[in-house]
Amino acid sequence: MADNQEYKSAIFYFFHIVLPIVMGFFIYLFLRDTTLMTAWLRKSLLIPKVTIPDTAFSAFVLFYLPDILWAYSLTFTIALVLQSAPARHFGILIASGSIETSVEVLQKIGVIGGTFDFLDILVEVAASIVALRIINRFERRKNEKDS
Repeated sequence: MADNQEYKSAIFYFFHIVLPIVMGFFIYLFLRDTTLMTAWLRKSLLIPKVTIPDTAFSAFVLFYLPDILWAYSLTFTIALVLQSAPARHFGILIASGSIETSVEVLQKIGVIGGTFDFLDILVEVAASIVALRIINRFERRKNEKDS
């Protein structure tokens, strides 16, 4: 029974870590050409840029959704490394929020490419909170089945 639970945990964390990274990458690859990497990949692999109508929703998808997905994945990764005990969730939120904020500040001062956006920090922290709620629910159900 423990092996089955460990397998389910591995699948759960793999899904919530890898899938958001891949989804964010594909948004950049197909919908944006503002980074050197995606422009080079699209040119090298002859991948056409997909254009979408200019709406508030498309702006959200282009400019916020990748950050949300990556912050979500980062939170799951930190939780996995720290074994995600509920008592550690505040520390996980502080760690992921600090990393997310640091990336934005590094963009602001020009150390890394990108555009500083305070709203990025807010949506990333919100994504981290959602991730922790999902982790908490999963861990609670797992513990109930072990009992």
